[in-house]
Amino acid sequence: MFRSFISLFVLVLVGVAGGVGVRVGIGPDAVPGRGYVLEQPVSREMSSLVAAIPTAPTVFDDTAGEDEEADAAVPIVPRAVVSDPDLREEEVVAEGAVLVPPLSVSSDAVEQGDTLVVTVRHPGASAPRVTFDGVEITLFSFSPGVWYGVWGFDVEAKPHVAKVRLWDGQQLLSEREVWVLRRVFSVTELVLSETQEEQGATPATAAASIAQGDQSKIYSTIRSPLPKRYFNGSFSYPLEGFPEVVGAFGNVRRSGETSIRHLGTDLDAARGDTVSAVQGGMVRVAEYLDNFGNTVIIDHGDSIFSLYLHLDTMGVREGDSVNRTTPIGTVGNTGAYSLDPHLHFSVKVGGSSVDPLRFLEVMESLN
Repeated sequence: MFRSFISLFVLVLVGVAGGVGVRVGIGPDAVPGRGYVLEQPVSREMSSLVAAIPTAPTVFDDTAGEDEEADAAVPIVPRAVVSDPDLREEEVVAEGAVLVPPLSVSSDAVEQGDTLVVTVRHPGASAPRVTFDGVEITLFSFSPGVWYGVWGFDVEAKPHVAKVRLWDGQQLLSEREVWVLRRVFSVTELVLSETQEEQGATPATAAASIAQGDQSKIYSTIRSPLPKRYFNGSFSYPLEGFPEVVGAFGNVRRSGETSIRHLGTDLDAARGDTVSAVQGGMVRVAEYLDNFGNTVIIDHGDSIFSLYLHLDTMGVREGDSVNRTTPIGTVGNTGAYSLDPHLHFSVKVGGSSVDPLRFLEVMESLN
């Protein structure tokens, strides 16, 4: 099954504990490309990858070629659409001298790995119906008359023009176009630790370990979100201050025929620094995992999860309720694929792996 002449493709969507150069090696949120046994999900709910027979390899382009340049050059012409001109006065909410459309989005153009916040101004007691490319979005409200929905674009989301639509029953009231654009990610060298090399590990076997190991625990959790919403506003930073990013979201680490895509962000920090919950939620996982070390996963509701890997200590247990800024552990260097103390921070939205720092930024609109 693992013969050398077979090209395999791996995507591990949990959170690689790695950076670049000597900082970190292979770890959690990674994509061993052309290296293993996971296939692309067929639905948003299954956006994490599942075991499958080997398929044709995915080729990562090291540079921004003509396609990327063409995508970047596409003119963006976002527009709001009202299905019936007679409804226009009913569709607009007056706020002082400003007319605010009932349906708005945080951006009319997003990239792979971005997060979109949809806002609907609706006076009713029950949530209106909004769809994204035909899939209904779960809406929530913090105050009367304003409803929000959150949509995550996976790192491999297909570039296209998406449709966000507001409905009254079967009648279309308003529509927004959102341009989903390709994002160019850097390619770096895939580095193994000295311990891994002494143990005889290779990039291919390390990728196999990631695919077959801890991710099953993590994705069984992410595939079963709790029905309750715990968060009540914007999300905060997991560390004090704004530490240096030592492992960027989405970059590709490559060695020979093995490639791993990093699906979290590695933040530089000292061992023992306090790690805090980014918002209220329920702790779903708080345990040591072979590859990822001490790992905490928080379910914030509405299929939003935050992940904190390689912790030195854990201050919470499975089933604990946490609030925004609750200390949940300390920065460490635990797990097979971590070389230096740092925090690997990941966010999943609807099963999709999104850029956690961009997620925090766009969720500020919920204040």
